[in-house]
Amino acid sequence: MDPATAQQKASALMEMHIQANAAAYGFQSAFVYLALFSVVGAVLVLGIKHRKRAGMKVALH
Repeated sequence: MDPATAQQKASALMEMHIQANAAAYGFQSAFVYLALFSVVGAVLVLGIKHRKRAGMKVALH
């Protein structure tokens, strides 16, 4: 194999490796952000429900 062909194959292999890592990182980031938004949303919802419950008046008979 001549040096030019070896250089082209090495470049193509490196590009495929970088693209695969970028795709995996993008997929991982999507789930990290989804989990982060879910946790923040759950905390907000539970906090609002807790505040509403704490402010409720209880009828005494």
